[in-house]
Amino acid sequence: MKDAFSFGPFRLYPRNRVLQRNGTVVSLGGRAFDLLVAMVERNGTVLTPTELMAIVWPGLIVEDSNVRIQVAHLRRTLGCGRNGARYIASVAGRGYCFVEPVGRVESATHRVGAYRVVLIGLFDLIRIGPAPRRDGAGETCSASCWIDGSVLRPR
Repeated sequence: MKDAFSFGPFRLYPRNRVLQRNGTVVSLGGRAFDLLVAMVERNGTVLTPTELMAIVWPGLIVEDSNVRIQVAHLRRTLGCGRNGARYIASVAGRGYCFVEPVGRVESATHRVGAYRVVLIGLFDLIRIGPAPRRDGAGETCSASCWIDGSVLRPR
């Protein structure tokens, strides 16, 4: 199932809430991530600030400036303007449009399943709840050690 997106050097995994640049995880706040997903899913479509606010801040009353601030943050994070890269265009009087060509790719969690057998030989696989924040010992776990809600702990 192709439930992730590819654009430029980036891979966007909405279900896992992960953005990668050349395979490295990019730190992005929750609202900026939601805004990016909304724009990438509607690639080539102009989205008004009102539409974006309804998607990113559902049921809340927020100012247009919140959208502008998050778009500016996204542009910096994605590197818009560097080496000719252009991902998000402003359409005067209308809104914002994701303009980079977007492809659909298979999510990393589906590919990871094929490697689980190999990893079990090197790690103990500990199954815990759906909120991947702590390992079996109650210690905070980095995002890189999570696979489908499980944590890998070195033997």
